[in-house]
Amino acid sequence: MSVPVRTLLLILVVLVVPVVTQFPRSSGDEQKAITLSAGAVRAVLSAVAQHTCSTFLLADNKMSASTVSKVLDQLRTPWGTVVFEVTSKSEKFNVTQEQLSLVVDKARRLRGTLWCVTVVVVSDDPAFLAAFVDLSYKSGLLVWPTRLLAVTHLPLPELQHLQRPFSMTNAMLLIAESAIESFRCSVYIHLPYSPREEQALRVASWTPHRGLRLTTHLPLFPDKFSKFLSRPTLVVAVELQTYHTMEVVEDPEAPGGRRLIFRGALDNVVDFMSRSMNFKQVF
Repeated sequence: MSVPVRTLLLILVVLVVPVVTQFPRSSGDEQKAITLSAGAVRAVLSAVAQHTCSTFLLADNKMSASTVSKVLDQLRTPWGTVVFEVTSKSEKFNVTQEQLSLVVDKARRLRGTLWCVTVVVVSDDPAFLAAFVDLSYKSGLLVWPTRLLAVTHLPLPELQHLQRPFSMTNAMLLIAESAIESFRCSVYIHLPYSPREEQALRVASWTPHRGLRLTTHLPLFPDKFSKFLSRPTLVVAVELQTYHTMEVVEDPEAPGGRRLIFRGALDNVVDFMSRSMNFKQVF
């Protein structure tokens, strides 16, 4: 018997949530912070909502039942929310990674049946976040149409190891500050081909009183590859044809003060692309 996709999503939520309810409740301050964080996530997703989009919610096994419940209350997408959880209680990272690999594979296969997916991963464990992004990127879960929002209380310097995978995917970081009196969430993106020491770019902020506000001209989940914001230097490989010529020119910025350039139609194409996409080319 065939089951409609929308019905399947609702069934998955019902089946998975009771497993999570075994975890203890949070304190009053944590409950309030959870509510506020969930409100920030909802504001971000509402700003980029698509009527055919589903949401995958994934968390480590430290996420309490109240957290799941409050986040689910906020993430009411037209095509449902699917909850995934890594249930391993082992302290050994390789065991957790094995469980995570299975969860990511199930999410990838389910994503293939849907029009649009936004993945929300919630964790304050930097190793868990790094493993999830790495596995999702390599497995094909995080193809460009799939958006990723990672929600954490970890400060930005502790998330530097996420720079490369986040820069090459349609991903954003939502960092919630723990002070309840002045609660605020900041949304960051990593730019592609940026230096390792370069900080993530803050594109939005959210507070309970002011709501969601963009802090740059960029939209949420921007197309980072249409035109680079910071002009990177990219290595361009070309096939030398008989109608192309090579020439050595003086260039004080190049190693040894000289560089090799190509002349011909292909050089003109690469030059046009470098100007339109804002990158420097090195052959």
